Amino acid sequence: MSLTPLDYKKQANEYYSKQQWSLAIDAYSKAIETIRTTTSNESIPLYLLYLNRSSAYIQDKNFFDGYQDARQSLKLKAEANSKGYYCAGICAYRLGFIDKATKYAEQAINGQREEFNGYLDLKYLLEKKVNSIKRWRKNNMTATKCLDRLQQITHQ
Repeated sequence: MSLTPLDYKKQANEYYSKQQWSLAIDAYSKAIETIRTTTSNESIPLYLLYLNRSSAYIQDKNFFDGYQDARQSLKLKAEANSKGYYCAGICAYRLGFIDKATKYAEQAINGQREEFNGYLDLKYLLEKKVNSIKRWRKNNMTATKCLDRLQQITHQ
């Protein structure tokens, strides 16, 4: 007997609550596949399954796949999907896409007031990262100039 998408989702949610990320990812994947390959009468929004799997990927530190799923969730439903923007922002930040992460964080903040503090934390992290990168790039240029100057001094 095969499970329905709702059964897989419930199973995945259980695994997620027990912090069994890879089992949760597998169950969400089976729910998505079941919806895509069968004509199910259940009305589980596909965007929500991608979003939940993205969260599991984030917990499992697989930010690339988490980013792909968050983007897929947003592709399926962009309006009223602040959590999708939030997950995309977290993954983009972890992957080093700071500009994209900042845009996702702003969209999450604009669309959601319920978990406002979590989104503000992400925005704060992004601002700190951007400032750090700006300082690093400036220092890097100074270091390059120092190396050039040192090379000039040693060749005299």
